Amino acid sequence: CLNDEVHVADALVLTVPLGVLQRAPANGGIRFSPDLPQDKMEAIHRLGFGVLNKVALIFPRSFWSHRTDFFGRTVSSVAERALFFLFFNLQPSSGAPILLALAAADSAAAFTQLTDEQIASRALQVLCEMFGARKVPKPTRVLVTRWGQDQYSYGSYSYLKVGSHGSDYKKVAEPVGRLFFAGEHTTAEHPATVVGAYLSGKKAASALHSVLGGGHDGAKRSVGANRSDESKI
Repeated sequence: CLNDEVHVADALVLTVPLGVLQRAPANGGIRFSPDLPQDKMEAIHRLGFGVLNKVALIFPRSFWSHRTDFFGRTVSSVAERALFFLFFNLQPSSGAPILLALAAADSAAAFTQLTDEQIASRALQVLCEMFGARKVPKPTRVLVTRWGQDQYSYGSYSYLKVGSHGSDYKKVAEPVGRLFFAGEHTTAEHPATVVGAYLSGKKAASALHSVLGGGHDGAKRSVGANRSDESKI
């Protein structure tokens, strides 16, 4: 932990994103002692971890006529097919004139080289092309994510890259002693989704509860008899 803090527990559900698990301890990752099993580490590194960034544009008024939750755009250049390809219309749910623009793949990775102002300017350019420059006002506020640079995630979502297999999700989810794993990267049924992360967390918590004897008193008895099963991080 930061500041050399030490936390002792009978068991642990680890929900850090796949991007953190894939990094070396010296480069922002986690140091496991003892090391995680080799086949588990291989599965962790076979899976891909992509980046999906978002740009929240808060306007003084709405200028779009769409009443749907989202709308997309088509592009003539393959190079821009992942840049602001989809806009979430947050006005129906929030009551405020807000659009959430999405950028994926290389377009999302490019955010690391751009300022918020440059990103917002490009998003406005896209909207002007779609609706006309006269209709699009200047936003009152802009929020930009950079998940690829976030030290607690290093990305946004898992996916099957070349060489990986659906069974890798299952292997990543397997507990090691009393160390349990959860997150969207541990479910083959619902990867890269919030519901997948939620369901995996419930599954891991249930498994932990069973291992600890189903209650606080049971946990004490179990831990006292099996100290050698503990895993340290």
